[in-house]
Amino acid sequence: MAKIVCILKGVILFMMLALGSCTKWNYHDGGLSYGIHDCSMWEYLHTQPYDWDSTIIMIEHAGLKELFEGQGEHEQITFLA
Repeated sequence: MAKIVCILKGVILFMMLALGSCTKWNYHDGGLSYGIHDCSMWEYLHTQPYDWDSTIIMIEHAGLKELFEGQGEHEQITFLA
């Protein structure tokens, strides 16, 4: 009987923690997306260096800077991250 009470207390504690941890504090409304930028992908990556600094370094090491600048045979690219 004591084992069942202990398990029941554990389940109740778990449920209280699970229900109490559901908040909207981590929700950030980013607004509506337009999806068209007046800059190259390379320029866009440089607008947020905190988020994209490693990606910029990898692009430079791979020799793909011209592709992300919109030069060469590909004027527009789609980059999903």
